[in-house]
Amino acid sequence: MRSPCGERRWTAGLTVVTGARRWRVTVGTDQGAMRHVNEDAVVADAALRLVVVLDGMGGISSGARAATVVADGALDALAAPDAAAARRDAERLPAALLAGGARLDAAAAVEPGLRGSGAAAVAALLGPEGATLAHVGDCRALRWRAGALTALTRDHDLARALADHGATSEQVAEVIARHPTVITSALGIGPPATVDVAEVALAPGDRLVLVSDGVHRLLDAAALAAALAAAPDAAVAAILDDVAARGRDNAAIAIIDDAP
Repeated sequence: MRSPCGERRWTAGLTVVTGARRWRVTVGTDQGAMRHVNEDAVVADAALRLVVVLDGMGGISSGARAATVVADGALDALAAPDAAAARRDAERLPAALLAGGARLDAAAAVEPGLRGSGAAAVAALLGPEGATLAHVGDCRALRWRAGALTALTRDHDLARALADHGATSEQVAEVIARHPTVITSALGIGPPATVDVAEVALAPGDRLVLVSDGVHRLLDAAALAAALAAAPDAAVAAILDDVAARGRDNAAIAIIDDAP
């Protein structure tokens, strides 16, 4: 299941079974009122236990194409017969994202329109106790538990780079105000991507939420947490409606919780 390339608004859902755990996956994307094309994408594959949110970069047409190419490469890497099939999810998932980036590099070599394009991504491989996460750029993973949100990833952006090198909170805040969307790692563009990996436990009632920056830059944690209290399909619709009304960016979201 994947969002159609460039679709203005799209929502869908599926069920992923991992042992005794059945996960409900509810996803959606929206173009936003001020954008000419939707460069965000969502991919979910029940057989692979995979959910990915991507944010393509590269201009009016190539950003959407970049997200599609990266997704295809990651899916193929996870689905391919693997002599090291016993590798842990924490090794397989980042390798799949890097394979997606390599697929985009190769495509850009023969498609001039893709040169300089890339994608940020956050991915989850679901298991019976929770999920393995991998992310590049500023797409985020969050856990909603009892009405509160916890960040599970840290953006690869200029603000983080400065903080990691000792900048003060005031200096970081100034950078965020002036350069809110400058990322330092992406798939298919620039130096080899940095892929952060984490394991997250999900208790009954928890929700794992994957979002592009078009969601988390426009909705603060309180607004997002409040919207997530609704049923997943209603929450996805409300969040996309809210972001679309503000109009500044594409948006993509996936909500993963226990299937009823």
